[in-house]
Amino acid sequence: MIWPFVAVGLQAAATAVVIVGRRDTVLLAQGYGHFTWSANSAAPRPDSTLYDLASLTKVVATTPAVMLLVDAGELQLDRPVRDYLADVQGSGKERVTVRQLLAHTSGLPAYRRFYQEAKDAAALRWLVMEEPLRWAPGSRVEYSDLN
Repeated sequence: MIWPFVAVGLQAAATAVVIVGRRDTVLLAQGYGHFTWSANSAAPRPDSTLYDLASLTKVVATTPAVMLLVDAGELQLDRPVRDYLADVQGSGKERVTVRQLLAHTSGLPAYRRFYQEAKDAAALRWLVMEEPLRWAPGSRVEYSDLN
């Protein structure tokens, strides 16, 4: 039953790894596709292929958590983020709303190699909070890992 979904997914992405288990038994562990569009390229391995799941975090964790907080009245999408995180300030960031972060319209840059600069979570948070906006909040859409 899973095979049609794997085949459809591989038309849009280069690789997939499927691991199916039940209790303490792995029933299937298989890599599909190739790391490049070449048929001679290596296939992914279930035991060692790593994927960047940053884009999934918003869908799988952040959005449901935000929805629960909004339903509970503890979060308002159109309030400035600094109402919730006091260290969000400077270069127009005080105007960035929760909705703008979720919609990638905050004005934050698309990407920075913070993993090369930050030695721990506190340093990472400081770097993100210090990152200047590239444009006015709400004026442009650009996918940003920093949101």
